[in-house]
Amino acid sequence: SSYLGEESTSRNSGVLHAGLYYPHQSQKHLLCRKGLSLWRTLAPELKVEINHCGKWLVASSLSSVADLENLFAQATKNGVQDLRWATGDEIESLKPFVKIEKSFLSPETSIISPSEVVRALDRELTNLGVILLKKCSLTKVTQTNSGFDLMTTQ
Repeated sequence: SSYLGEESTSRNSGVLHAGLYYPHQSQKHLLCRKGLSLWRTLAPELKVEINHCGKWLVASSLSSVADLENLFAQATKNGVQDLRWATGDEIESLKPFVKIEKSFLSPETSIISPSEVVRALDRELTNLGVILLKKCSLTKVTQTNSGFDLMTTQ
């Protein structure tokens, strides 16, 4: 492709997950927590902005309140920081937009721009002398004693 990140990266939502949903100590839980931590360190170094927008989780009916309370307990167990239940005023302010009985905020859930990340990594790698080939295809990989030889269409 003619620019980095044109394929699946360009369709990534960029959500930095806090790890609320997954069983405690599961690979998904641990990877969410580790990834969030790594991006908080790496983004400023790359001069990439993180939108710390948070995420409201909502029980839209009385029958789903228990599930939401269980999710809150799971998120707490998973070490998600600064979780809090919505106040009555917050719930009332959301009612014109969403059916809501109870809600909590996960302020750690954030968003980062995948295209901005790719451009920043391109700059960083170029500054380090890494040659990034664009508009070419990998045609052959051969394992050697010291690593791999890569053949491309360029």
